[in-house]
Amino acid sequence: MCLRVDEFPPIYVAALAILAGDALGNFHVFFDLRLAVLLAVFATILFCVARPMAGLIAAFLAIAAAATVPVYHLLAPDLSPAGLHRFADDSTITLEGTIARAPERAGAGRVYLFVDAVRGADTNLAPLSGSVRITVLEPEHLRIGDRVRATARIRLPRNDGNPGEFDYRAYLYREGVAATMFVGNQSRSASIAVTGHRNQFPGSQIEAVRDRIGAFIDANLAGPERAEMRALIIGDRGGIDEKLRERFALTGMAHLLVISGLHLGFVAASAFFLMRLVMGFFPSLMARGYANKAAAAAAALAACAYASIAGHHVSTVRALVMVLSYALAILFDRAREVTASLALAALVICVALPGSTADIGFRARMQNRTRTSPPNGAPASSRSRSGRCWERRRLRPITSTSSR
Repeated sequence: MCLRVDEFPPIYVAALAILAGDALGNFHVFFDLRLAVLLAVFATILFCVARPMAGLIAAFLAIAAAATVPVYHLLAPDLSPAGLHRFADDSTITLEGTIARAPERAGAGRVYLFVDAVRGADTNLAPLSGSVRITVLEPEHLRIGDRVRATARIRLPRNDGNPGEFDYRAYLYREGVAATMFVGNQSRSASIAVTGHRNQFPGSQIEAVRDRIGAFIDANLAGPERAEMRALIIGDRGGIDEKLRERFALTGMAHLLVISGLHLGFVAASAFFLMRLVMGFFPSLMARGYANKAAAAAAALAACAYASIAGHHVSTVRALVMVLSYALAILFDRAREVTASLALAALVICVALPGSTADIGFRARMQNRTRTSPPNGAPASSRSRSGRCWERRRLRPITSTSSR
């Protein structure tokens, strides 16, 4: 074989190992971190004694075993005395905490508040830790940094469907939610009140920008156009009613309402080509090869700004990582190595967001990106080796014939 296993690019090995370990963790197959350390030591010894192929396999197994550990900690409930699982499911409690993320409008007057709990109990308040998603019906204007006191029934993540259906429990854990609460207008035992406020950097500043953009949209648009623009620009889907949502679904364009790779791609591409035009006024920099690098940096900054305004959504974060990985490849003169940048994105996503392989959005994006990668997306070293091998095979009959 022209391309031996020990010549496989290391980033491919690391990415595939982390993906395999993450997938095993989602199937509740976990390994002790000590086993991963032993495998890593064994791989080091194999490399030192000139057994690269066996060392590569051992390194792959070590990384895969280590990748199951974050998934275990993600899916395992916090059973510490300060954890939310000390409360009985469906029991009424009172908790105090700070709104850590921008309130998310979910339609039908519902608003999701992501609160980092500080204190809570069913009787006397005690120290508490964990993130709680509180659903509120038609609340007052709530902001990041508000300190709230809520009394309602707490529900721990669980699956109420049949086996094999959507894993709602794991979904909440991947979103960083350890429990949920519901506060309705007609509920006597449930209530929520703001007890204070403290600005959080940079969340409060970003939220102020989102409010200004939302006010500008409200002042210049009306009806469905206003709801669509708020969803596309600042990620606020609260104004999308069921009829409009159904129209998008029937036309196969429901994904447009969720800010993800398509939207970030448009923003990054616009910034890239705009900077390329600006660099045309600096011929000396273009002659030195800085045009694409400056354009990639501008695209990365524009994508980061748009993702920050769009809100904290897993799909947005995944798309941002993919855009930044390719921008990084351009900055380091690796623009043709599309597959390597995809491997880097997969590696970063699984490390930053454990359990991502269980998300259908992650799998679909990776599969589509792999299919659309050009043939020359392989690393240059691999292409040169495989190209030389192909040319040797093609020219061997000609050489043998001419020698006769």
